[in-house]
Amino acid sequence: EATQLSVAPTVPARTLELPGFQLGERLAQFGAYELVLATKEVDWGSGARAHLPRLLKVQVDPHDELTRARLRVEAETTASISHPCVLAVSGVTETGDGCRVLEARRMNGESAAKLIERIGGLKPKWALDLTKDLLGAVAELHEKGVTGPSLTPETVFIRNDTEVHRAVLVELGGCSKN
Repeated sequence: EATQLSVAPTVPARTLELPGFQLGERLAQFGAYELVLATKEVDWGSGARAHLPRLLKVQVDPHDELTRARLRVEAETTASISHPCVLAVSGVTETGDGCRVLEARRMNGESAAKLIERIGGLKPKWALDLTKDLLGAVAELHEKGVTGPSLTPETVFIRNDTEVHRAVLVELGGCSKN
């Protein structure tokens, strides 16, 4: 049986400026954040340059101080987490208009909400596999003293760039560390 869920995240039209990054597709918006594919230009010295694929978690409203603070806490929290199903933040920067941006290794895929809406539901085996990913991530967080991750279809990203699709928690801003 398929689980029905109708969620359609909307990404507002907005000019996003972030020096050093070439911005690509906006994947989803969940609450005060949006996920954006990008490449980051890196200078290795002696004229050698590389373009590293990145996934950016971008604050939507530059005047939202609560979101800025949550993103700071999230970056600090994920620094001690190394589970493949938890978004691994590798850097924090700001847009030209003052929004905080978390930078992570690029993942291809979509939010669970978008996936479920697109295909009309998940087969039980696939739902169980994704749930196993999420439970492993939550267990790792709890081992590190982190509680309260938000597990909703909007805050779970389904990677499709691995042999087996994986669920990844992309929202830890509401967590607390004991």
